[in-house]
Amino acid sequence: MACNVKEIRPYFEYIEEKSPFSTQHGSKGAEYPKVIVVPDDQEANYNLYSYEKLLGIRRLSDTDIRNVDSGKDSVLERTRRLLYVCVSRAIMSLAVVIFSNDIAGAKSAIEKLGIAAGAKILTEADIVV
Repeated sequence: MACNVKEIRPYFEYIEEKSPFSTQHGSKGAEYPKVIVVPDDQEANYNLYSYEKLLGIRRLSDTDIRNVDSGKDSVLERTRRLLYVCVSRAIMSLAVVIFSNDIAGAKSAIEKLGIAAGAKILTEADIVV
C-alpha cells in the first residue's frame, strides 16, 4: 500500500476508533456534540444509496420506480434510513454539506421535503467571504 507517512497515524487512530471521524454506517448508535455530514454520491463506489435521487435532483431509474411501486426496499428508503442515522447523531449542532451541480435545485428540494424545517439553508454564495 503506497501512502504518505503522515497518513499512517490518522489511519491507525481511525481503525482504533480514536478518530473524531466516522463513516455514515459506522456512526450508527453513537452520539457526538457536533456533527458534519457530507453525503456524496460522486465518490461512492456503489449504487445502493443516492442522496441526489432522495432529494429529487436526479431521476429515478426504471428499476428504482419498480422497486418503489412494488414495495421492495429501494434506493430511496435505504438512503432515507442512512440519512436519518447520520443526522440523528448530533447532540448540539448539525451541518449537512451537499455538493451538487444544481445548487438552486438542491436547496429547493430540501425546502420542499421539509427535512430542514427551522434550520438555515446556506449556499456557497451565503458563506463565501
